[in-house]
Amino acid sequence: MTEKKDLVKMILEKKRRKPPLPFRIHLKGGASHLIEEPERLVVNDTRIIYFRLSDDHMIDIKCKDIVSVEDWKESAQERMMLETIKTLKHREPFTRFEIVMTSGDRYLIENPDLLAIGKSELAFYFPKSDRVAFLRLNQIATVEQLEERPAA
Repeated sequence: MTEKKDLVKMILEKKRRKPPLPFRIHLKGGASHLIEEPERLVVNDTRIIYFRLSDDHMIDIKCKDIVSVEDWKESAQERMMLETIKTLKHREPFTRFEIVMTSGDRYLIENPDLLAIGKSELAFYFPKSDRVAFLRLNQIATVEQLEERPAA
């Protein structure tokens, strides 16, 4: 079994890589955190703090809870899902589509300018609102292209 101080040392090495590459920290109980921007980590002997830029959220990880650390490689399914979303977003003329999450939540994309695409998640801005939803690629169940609406 890898010692905790070795795992912390591994995290520091991954943080300092040039260029910085994403990696995943696995915790006791099966939870894990994707570290997309390693330069946003603060590391000491007992805690790791990750300041996520995407949703202005701080993740506080106790070093004693870390089980393993591995480089993140997007799955073929995530890559295909991302390509499908990019294709639909940039289609001319634009056709509405819906993103369905594994939770059952559905996000209707009626305006491609309200959807931002990141490395491992999407930011969907609700029309005429200040609300935003962050959609992780690994939690997208399907993308459904909708029928074209007749011109008004």
